[in-house]
Amino acid sequence: MRNRVASLEKDAGPDDEGPRDEVRGTRLVGKALNLIDLIAASPGEHRAQSLADELGLPRSTAYRIINTLQQRGLVRVDAAGQGYFPGFKFLEYAQAVWPIPDLPMLAMTEIRWLHELSGETVYFAAPGGASMIILQKIVSLYAVSTGAPLGSLRPFYCSGMGKAHLAALAPAQREALIGRMSFERVTDRTITDPTQLRSQLNVFRLRGYAIDDEEFMEGVRCVSAAVPGDGDVPIGAFTVSGPCYRMTLERAHQLGPEVATAARRLGEAMGRRGGTRPRGRPDGGEMPLASSARSFLGKSPSWDAETSSLLWLDALAPAIMRSRDEEPTAPPRSEVMARFTSPAMALTSMGEGHWFVATEKGAMTVDRDARLTPLSLELSPEVLAGITCACQGRDGQIWLGVGETSGPQIRPGLYRLIDGEAVLEAELPSAPTDILIDSSGRHLYAALRDAGDIVRFRIGPGNEPGSPELVARVDALHGRPMALALEKPDHLWVALWDGWSLARLRRDGSDTRLLSLPVPRPTGLTFGGRDGDLLYVTSGRIGLTPQQIAESPTSGNVFALDGRLRAALLR
Repeated sequence: MRNRVASLEKDAGPDDEGPRDEVRGTRLVGKALNLIDLIAASPGEHRAQSLADELGLPRSTAYRIINTLQQRGLVRVDAAGQGYFPGFKFLEYAQAVWPIPDLPMLAMTEIRWLHELSGETVYFAAPGGASMIILQKIVSLYAVSTGAPLGSLRPFYCSGMGKAHLAALAPAQREALIGRMSFERVTDRTITDPTQLRSQLNVFRLRGYAIDDEEFMEGVRCVSAAVPGDGDVPIGAFTVSGPCYRMTLERAHQLGPEVATAARRLGEAMGRRGGTRPRGRPDGGEMPLASSARSFLGKSPSWDAETSSLLWLDALAPAIMRSRDEEPTAPPRSEVMARFTSPAMALTSMGEGHWFVATEKGAMTVDRDARLTPLSLELSPEVLAGITCACQGRDGQIWLGVGETSGPQIRPGLYRLIDGEAVLEAELPSAPTDILIDSSGRHLYAALRDAGDIVRFRIGPGNEPGSPELVARVDALHGRPMALALEKPDHLWVALWDGWSLARLRRDGSDTRLLSLPVPRPTGLTFGGRDGDLLYVTSGRIGLTPQQIAESPTSGNVFALDGRLRAALLR
């Protein structure tokens, strides 16, 4: 039995019709719209008789409606097959759907650029109701690709374009939308927890781009950026979409700044205030700085309570930097405490005004007067080349984090300096980027950036580490764990490389919260200050693109966050 589109009105009678060249009456409007729906659903497949049959209309009525729609440009006929198609007038209407009629047309310039850059499917979408609506696209060059018809809807909470839009909104507008969402699960990776979504959006807002990691469609990953409009009201979003085996997370992060650049250019072309929003505090204030100097790769901060000074490494300058917290200047003045001729990779306090420092050419101690003293026994070049971090144990011995080197006997793991020799105590799957031992001396924590893991070892009576236990695994969407700091009574802080943020969690790995930063690459953490309440955060600018540096001009600085500010920024 033929399916028919139900008509809610009786067929038109003489009173419903006017002149033959014009259709009048509200009942006939409904019939005309049903006819357009049929033609749009199956372009070229219908003739007048089949349309009349589907709608249950007399053939004469169907002809009069079609004739009027043709005259208005809403229906056109295929001369070869005599089938009906939607008319070109709809293209004009489509351009006028949005408050900015030229928006879809201007977006094509950036869509083509992103398509040539990535080879993947590129979309431009604009917000409409509770979803993003796809307005323009270019399909991937690859045989296996992703695709969605123009006019398709994508939910705000589980699509890249939707999350980019939410992240760019002012907090009040964002919360209003989140409060109306149903958070239905679309795939196994769909985020259905509003709190988790808010944390993710804070990271995306600071990065300038969002990622959909198989949250709307299994096997498909997308990277998106919102087009800035007036104030905090984005006018659309670009998305680059591809299958996960091509669109890896690493590639998505590589494309992210490019998508953000395209979005900014379109915003400027539309006469809006372009540019990625300034990285900073939600209240518009600047993040407090602990030094006047910028490092290429700051790391290993260490607080000296005796002199109220902060020490840290510029690993690639290379030098030990020092900032004294004694003058009422903002930020405090910095000085070069000691220079080296090779990259400096680790610095840790040994107490009583001395620090252990390791460079690629040697390990030594340094005192407050910058006097350098080589270790009594030299470490092998293979060990020195692999050192990534260091900390002091409860017995005063130095622990080293070491990565892969050219030496066949040197394996990634934890080493302890015993009688001047580096002894392997525990192997690790990858190089630790930071290690620390708690105040009791019973636990050693390690950040494994490449694996995304934070692990903990229980240290036995003889200082031997037990088996590693996983404390937390950081989703790559939030960055990678780079550095650690412990805060009493029970919190662990983690610097997230390429994450524009810090994470705070309990030492058992629970209750994770994020704190947004104005820089993408925090590199080191330590507590200090006159009352011990300041969290110092070093950062780096090496490896950032010119665009990223322009968006994070304070990259390479050291930040100082007191307890009140940390509480205000945690999400």
